[in-house]
Amino acid sequence: MINNKEIIVKKKRYCKICGETHYDGIMIIKSFICDNCVNSITNEEFDDKQYEDMKNKIKDILF
Repeated sequence: MINNKEIIVKKKRYCKICGETHYDGIMIIKSFICDNCVNSITNEEFDDKQYEDMKNKIKDILF
């Protein structure tokens, strides 16, 4: 038997970094960042161009 506490409804959200829709990720303020982008951000080298692009997109979300 399933009770109401065991039912979790996930919905796809639009990622502000990659522009795709995903189920899993984090919310920053009112903006969604998918798990793929979160993992990419944390694994990029600081001197990589892609890291700089992602950092700028996060700045846009925050400010």
